[in-house]
Amino acid sequence: MREKISLLLLVCLFSLSGRAGLPDSSLSPWHITVKDKNVYTGIALANGRIGIMPSSSLFSVESIILNNVYDKESAPGVSRLLKGINFGNLHMVVDGDTVREESVSGWQQVLDMKNACLVTSFRYKNKAEISYTIYALRGMPYCGMIDVSIRALAPVQVSVAGEIACPAEYKEPGPTFRTLKDNEIKMPLLQTVAKSPFEKHTLATTASFLFDDNSAELHHTLQSPYKHQLSFDRELPKNETFSFAWAGAVCTTQDFRDPQNESERMVIFMMRGNKKNVIDQHKKMWSDLWQGDIVVEGDLTAQRDIRMALYHLYAFSSANTGLSVAPMGLSSLNYNGHVFWDTELWMFPPLLVF
Repeated sequence: MREKISLLLLVCLFSLSGRAGLPDSSLSPWHITVKDKNVYTGIALANGRIGIMPSSSLFSVESIILNNVYDKESAPGVSRLLKGINFGNLHMVVDGDTVREESVSGWQQVLDMKNACLVTSFRYKNKAEISYTIYALRGMPYCGMIDVSIRALAPVQVSVAGEIACPAEYKEPGPTFRTLKDNEIKMPLLQTVAKSPFEKHTLATTASFLFDDNSAELHHTLQSPYKHQLSFDRELPKNETFSFAWAGAVCTTQDFRDPQNESERMVIFMMRGNKKNVIDQHKKMWSDLWQGDIVVEGDLTAQRDIRMALYHLYAFSSANTGLSVAPMGLSSLNYNGHVFWDTELWMFPPLLVF
């Protein structure tokens, strides 16, 4: 359904969420961009089950928020949404130097609302052009992916580490690294299993690299029971473009009897040549969601603001789950993930219309 509607009527329906910096007026009505990190508010990538909160720091995700998974806020306190065990951070070294903010130029982040992804790009010295895209995969609602592309401007040696970080308040973290085999196919799995702060739930996160080939030799580094990494090295000749992805799944006993096994199965599915398929499915499902759109003619700022509001409603909700939407959705733990009257007053009406 596509409707032309005045901004005045829209304001009567719902309010807007925050944006990552100031929008670039030259971009399309589907994009929000930021080039200045000094005033930065991240915009969550979400699929109704998990919310991935990005950061202005390179290759960094602040947190993963789980929908409808609660434990106590404190011993005498109320229930509170749980953070997932975070699989969303990468570390990159080029020619022996860690890629840091002070060494890059042309940094920008672009939220693509149409495809529900966040694209970060920059140039590292005179050595490489790097971009990465974060997805909270719509068709695999417990999974996320960071899709990375490196274009060598000179011959370079690249080292990349993917990380799983368990929140400090979780109990009995168990980090492991295993390589499963199916005939000649190897399936390396980085994993952490832990108890929630008051042991109501068991959480399991599994992650691994997705390559076009399986030639990379992987190395496991255990930094502590709460943090460990999987890494590889690659030599790139000048003008070569190298792409890979880091994908993870976080499951809990709220939704699965065996969250450890389920998180493994999801990552193995993506490893078995399905990277393009799950990204295409994600984009198709968001295209279907955007059949419920509001089109504004002649006011680019209003158009982006309206789509930003719709983007958050679609990102934080999911059909056929019976789950409601908290005031902050899947972007933070404010309000503890509780549902109030404003859900019915501000969020349900536009969802019902579309």
